[in-house]
Amino acid sequence: MVASHFSRFWRLSTFSLFFLLTLSAPWTLGSCAFKKPSGLTVELYGVPPNSEGRKSFILYALSRDSLQPRLDGKKNGKLEYALDPALSVPRGYSLEVEYTLTPRKEESTTVKDSTPTPGTRLNSASSGNFMLKTGDSVSWILPQDGRFLGFSENFSTLRYCVPLTTATLGSLVFSSTGADGVLEIQALRIVPRWFGFRRDGTTLNVTPFVSLQTPVPGPGGTYSIDVPDQFRLSDPVALSIGGARGPMTLGSGEIKYDYRGGSGADSFLLGPGNLGTPPFPLTLSASRGPDSMVLQRAVPPPSAQAAIPADPGLILSYQQNLWRDKRFEVFSWDRFPSLLIFDTVSYEIQDKLFK
Repeated sequence: MVASHFSRFWRLSTFSLFFLLTLSAPWTLGSCAFKKPSGLTVELYGVPPNSEGRKSFILYALSRDSLQPRLDGKKNGKLEYALDPALSVPRGYSLEVEYTLTPRKEESTTVKDSTPTPGTRLNSASSGNFMLKTGDSVSWILPQDGRFLGFSENFSTLRYCVPLTTATLGSLVFSSTGADGVLEIQALRIVPRWFGFRRDGTTLNVTPFVSLQTPVPGPGGTYSIDVPDQFRLSDPVALSIGGARGPMTLGSGEIKYDYRGGSGADSFLLGPGNLGTPPFPLTLSASRGPDSMVLQRAVPPPSAQAAIPADPGLILSYQQNLWRDKRFEVFSWDRFPSLLIFDTVSYEIQDKLFK
């Protein structure tokens, strides 16, 4: 017998979304006479170069105020930018905005957190927020802190990764509706799409549609990733958990797992065969939250003969319709890759394999 942290049973689960979107008309370059390089670029990370082999693209300022990528939240201003020509974006990618938030000189030493609470419905007139509008006519509220995910520390940098739903990116507009502090844009990147959160030292990486419900004051609660249809990845996905401490319960659609936990911080991966179809809502309930919860494209085995890495406790839950051979599948323990584990469709097949 191989020991494992996991056991499995079924449950129907639902959860609400986070960061509701607002729709508005896109900006076009031709509507503005002012156009100068802003000093900002849009970089391609993990994305094939364009037809000319380029991976860096100039972002043009469409107003004098936009030449400096700083937005005072109390002035209700705008930073307006364009890519000329518009940047082609492959399907299944996102825009990552890296930014900092600092107090205004006349204010206190900290920035008030007005990140929306889970399930809050907002519109473009909602006060106290920094907003980002992408060329696909969708507006996003930029998080101002990590406290909405239970992180108490002050992050020096935030990276917010929003899904792009159109084939081109031509414009970006940053605005404020009376938010505290000053937002400064540090970098813009096109990256492979993912959902969830990841704490990386003093940097918080986060996406829309992730939230934390805390039943009682204090750390822990129920984390959720629940992505609307139009933003989901069409490829098989995998869920990775980092810095897991103590027992927790993980749900994916109608599937549920119990994780007993070890003596320290653990990390584990659930591949496509261990997630629901579709995988949403994804929920994780724990008394102490993890450092990361990331849903992204699954990395296929390097060859058709290579074993699929998995925790032994998850192997019996792996969906047989995803086996590469209808008779059997071969796995490797993710912590001990040299240990191979076979699961067969019947005892008859098992006998034939090992005789």
